[in-house]
Amino acid sequence: MDLGQQCLPEEQRGLPWFNSPLLPRPRLTELLDRATRHKVALVCGPAGAGKTVACAQWAAAPSGDRQVVWLTLSADEDKSWFWADLYERLRRARLMPREATAYLEEASADGFPFRLVEMARQLTTPAVLVVDNAHMLDDPVVVAGLDVLIRHAPPTLGLLLAGRHAPGITLGRLQASGELATVGPADLAWRSDEADAYLAMAAAGFPRASQAAFPARGPGLIGELRPAVIRT
Repeated sequence: MDLGQQCLPEEQRGLPWFNSPLLPRPRLTELLDRATRHKVALVCGPAGAGKTVACAQWAAAPSGDRQVVWLTLSADEDKSWFWADLYERLRRARLMPREATAYLEEASADGFPFRLVEMARQLTTPAVLVVDNAHMLDDPVVVAGLDVLIRHAPPTLGLLLAGRHAPGITLGRLQASGELATVGPADLAWRSDEADAYLAMAAAGFPRASQAAFPARGPGLIGELRPAVIRT
């Protein structure tokens, strides 16, 4: 398992493409680093665009000025448990004093966003909450709470939402105030040199006779490159 694979969340490691190689993409990591210096960063693109891998590689990159808390949503889970799941991730990350974590644990679902805002003021190191598959967040009560968190969170707490589209949060105010950054499909698309490097790295692990099965270089989505690697 290489570094790129190690940085993936545990729930992503069972996916079919997990055993294919992951190529570091410094250009995209730097772009995400700049985006997450805003209050909210959106990483949006279609299935196969490489959103999760890009965010995970960014999260694994060395940084002395931030901590990352990662939450992945799945289609079969009750989204009303969002705040409880987020609390558990925060508890494991140990970003706050134990008494602050206990204060969060006692919060109701409606009150959790307000308490998290209070507790975030105690952060001495900036933290970024990553919500993967954010397009699945369709519970109106949870979305309203997310709006509260975004509106009132201190500068020490940022949000990175990765999904096929943004959840139903209010974006106009964030755009107007310069607090929103977006990384879209054009940013996620692989440039020709990145595709070359990925395919060369993948081909190195296969017999020379099978290397002809790899597609010609060209920009595009990682989802278009990985099937060739897996099939080979």
